[in-house]
Amino acid sequence: MRRLTKLQRTTAALLLAVAAAAILGGLLPSGMPAGVLVLGAALGGLEALTAVGLVLIYRSARIINFSQVAIGGLASASAVLLVAGWGVPYGIAMLLGLLVAAGTGALIELAVVRRFWDRSRLVFTVATIGVALILGALRIALPGLFADLGPTDGFKFPATVALEVGPVIISADHLVAILVVPVALTALWLFLERTRAGTALRAMADAPDRARLLGIPLRKLSLLTWVTAACLSGIATMLAVPMVGVNLGDVPGGQALLIPLAAAVVARMERIGVAALAAVGIGMLDQVVFWNYPRSSTVDVVLFGVVLVALMAQRRGPADRSHKAPAFVVRPPPKLPVQVASLPQVRIGRVMAWLALAAGVLLLPIWFDNSQLSFAANLAVYGMLAISLNVLTGWGGMVGLGQFAFAGIGGSATAFVLAELGLDALIALPVGMIVGALVAGLVALPAIRFQPLFFAVTTFALAVPVASWLLNPTNFALLTPSSLERPVIAGRWDLQSPLSYYYFCLAGVVLVIAAQLNLRRSRVGRSIIATRDNPQVAASMSISPNGSLMTAVFISGAMAALAGGIWVIGLRSVPFNAFSPEASIQLFTMVVIGGLGSTLGVLLGAAYVWSVDFYLRGAAQLLATGAGMLVLLMVMPEGLAGAIYRARDRLAQAVLRHREPEAAAGLAGPPAPAAESSRTEKSSHGVGSTGDRDPTATPLLSVDGLDAGYSHMPVLDSVGFSLAEGTITALVGPNGSGKTTTLRAISGLLPAQSGSIRLAGENLEDATASDRVEHGLATVFGGEDVFGSLSVADNLLLGNWLGRSPDPDAVLELFPELERRRDSSADTLSGGERQMLTIAQALLTQPRVLLIDEMSLGLSPARVAGIKDVVRRLARDRNVTVLVVEQ
Repeated sequence: MRRLTKLQRTTAALLLAVAAAAILGGLLPSGMPAGVLVLGAALGGLEALTAVGLVLIYRSARIINFSQVAIGGLASASAVLLVAGWGVPYGIAMLLGLLVAAGTGALIELAVVRRFWDRSRLVFTVATIGVALILGALRIALPGLFADLGPTDGFKFPATVALEVGPVIISADHLVAILVVPVALTALWLFLERTRAGTALRAMADAPDRARLLGIPLRKLSLLTWVTAACLSGIATMLAVPMVGVNLGDVPGGQALLIPLAAAVVARMERIGVAALAAVGIGMLDQVVFWNYPRSSTVDVVLFGVVLVALMAQRRGPADRSHKAPAFVVRPPPKLPVQVASLPQVRIGRVMAWLALAAGVLLLPIWFDNSQLSFAANLAVYGMLAISLNVLTGWGGMVGLGQFAFAGIGGSATAFVLAELGLDALIALPVGMIVGALVAGLVALPAIRFQPLFFAVTTFALAVPVASWLLNPTNFALLTPSSLERPVIAGRWDLQSPLSYYYFCLAGVVLVIAAQLNLRRSRVGRSIIATRDNPQVAASMSISPNGSLMTAVFISGAMAALAGGIWVIGLRSVPFNAFSPEASIQLFTMVVIGGLGSTLGVLLGAAYVWSVDFYLRGAAQLLATGAGMLVLLMVMPEGLAGAIYRARDRLAQAVLRHREPEAAAGLAGPPAPAAESSRTEKSSHGVGSTGDRDPTATPLLSVDGLDAGYSHMPVLDSVGFSLAEGTITALVGPNGSGKTTTLRAISGLLPAQSGSIRLAGENLEDATASDRVEHGLATVFGGEDVFGSLSVADNLLLGNWLGRSPDPDAVLELFPELERRRDSSADTLSGGERQMLTIAQALLTQPRVLLIDEMSLGLSPARVAGIKDVVRRLARDRNVTVLVVEQ
């Protein structure tokens, strides 16, 4: 079947949308008045700016920026402060607010993004949650620091306009939004399509490593991206203030991010135009639904449905696995060496520690008052929730931002069985666990095919309607009883007593911990962690990656539902907004602060965050959790648990140093296994004869004692060789011997652990990949590494980013096939044409040394012969040194 063109697909989508709108307008009880649609278009246009900002950040860094709305919130608070607090004119205040947004975006990029650039995309995404909490604290504190403002003070456009469109009055503020949004989006489109920097930004989304290997400064472009996205969010939130109001004493809830996230998901976090149109459409749908069913909770349900449908209707594409970021590595808690753990002193110390802990949690509460017992019981519930999230995120590697939603659903099911069916709690709690597990699985199904980050979107989208609609007594009174008697467990254990309820919560924590430990030792637990670390290898061992992740989701949902059921029993009701989206985000900060992968860590994190929530309020609470999480991610990725285990090792060393010197030395852990040395076979006639070289000549490129690897897995051990100017050398070896890793280390994409790399006598140890290109080192990693969404001409334009080739078209003389395809999209090229394009890009940097990985892989003999001829001519005519990697 012939594929539809982009224009045909767009036209078909618009026709379907119009038809669906016509049908919907006829079915809805109050129809779709024109004024409601205009209002929805105005508000949806502002949401479009935020959605486009989300897409820009995702395309450049492959993360979901959960601080996108918070950046705009700080800008809007600043504008309100200027206008309502200090009397600054509207236009000047808007301009200064825009500068605040731009400055905030720049500060985030410089202080946070650059520290997390080479970290896991999941950890990077978590860092943006910490940023959002910090910005929320600043938003709350700002009015009190600079002006005496009321919480609802705002501003309006200075001109007065009142246009009656149907039942809606369209004001000047609506008209300003309708005019500004298209101008902003058009300016962004012109920048991306018509400027060199915009083309580079689009290239970053396709192949960031390739961009670095052409000398394109990704860090500067990243700064530009974050500033642009921040400005878009700032414009959106400032223009929204006159229409929807503002509450300076509060932080926007989950609903503020839901529409932009839904639009971005519809666009697969990739297509800016689709995201903008989707946001406008969702904004209009939002207002139409609210006009017919005037409850915001109904809108939340519709938006959740939009996210699910958007994910289910999409296919898994290359973008879902294009980013070569490190895996989401979670280090297991370090164990004491066997020779140390078996010492009498250590065994006695461990027993004493467990006895002290048992005495503390069992005996101390006897002397607690009711308030202290309530605090301890709630801490135990949070501990269960934190452990459930640890299974999902620490083991499964998926960001879950709806854990409180699963807890609320499980708690509601438990309350229904207790209050309406009159069954025992030992029956009600398992029923709640089953319901929570099933809901978690159903939510995970659409997102599990894509990147783990998409699971964060679906769970967050679920958390909003669960809190506002499902657990709303106005909608479902049976699921949210306002009065619930604490039951008598098995006819004997009366939970009316605060002390009895505390011990019941403590039993729940022990049960969840025991289940987690047993699961970790089982084949199921090992398969979950194997899938997290390397799904491809896990699949090769007959482990189903999707099945393992779904298992983690089911177990996590069941544990969260158990915690929710126990908490509902303690609350004696299912109170409205007790299971809010903000609580799910707060819970996520617990496990990060405590230490992912560690039971002790997540319990410590729960104690920290619950204490902050109990004793602090407002800005101080947000700052303590957001800043604490961000600092820990930067300086102590293992969290509080890492600090505890390091202190344990130091204490053991101090105690045993004099008594058992050998055992004390063993605390450093066993020596790392020696990596098998990568052997290089050098030949001056590897792919073409360049004549005999002078053995006494000074090498142009020399590698000495190079060690490198991925995470904690060493790959290269003391690799060394040298290449003379104008020679061709082959690096030959079987798969897995470290050939590509060698090239990645030389090019700067992979940091070297030790050793030296010198080009013309200059040490490249501290040079970035882009810096090495400027020094004359060019690298080609296979023909798939092209900017697929750009044309061949744009690919060549970016190849000449450094401006060293006065006539970029001259390179096409070497590859006439590319001349005929210069206006074609790079992702339509054949394998051989892509290989030619990547080599042509490298030649435009005017390299002194050219590294080529797998030059002949997947190519026909004729193609290989043509590329080999080009390589020979480079070495002979331009004196370029070539290193070719082959099997």
